[in-house]
Amino acid sequence: KYTDDKLVLTQLIRNNYKFIGVLGSLAKLKTMWTAMHKEGFSQKELNQVYAPIGIAIKSQTPDEIAISIAAQIIQVKNHYLQTCLNGFGCQKPPHKNRVLQTIQKRLNLRGHHLQCIRCF
Repeated sequence: KYTDDKLVLTQLIRNNYKFIGVLGSLAKLKTMWTAMHKEGFSQKELNQVYAPIGIAIKSQTPDEIAISIAAQIIQVKNHYLQTCLNGFGCQKPPHKNRVLQTIQKRLNLRGHHLQCIRCF
């Protein structure tokens, strides 16, 4: 059920937080994003949300999911790389940095991009 998460997110999203994440399947998130669009939230606002939360490491267990979330929080805190993997058509152009492009190729992230978090 996405309504509880949506209720909380609508209260947080327009504040200036460095990190807001939502846990859930892509289907749940797509439903929530559609509802929030209808309520007047912009794509720019929704693109600021880390969803689904966590670094994409194919986490299966609760412990692995927790580690992927903690790693993403550390990644953002340390101004490291941000990966656009939310599956909702992020409109940000690919980064021009050759190192990031090489990482993108080697990790086989076609259709996604890597971007230095300072470039947001």
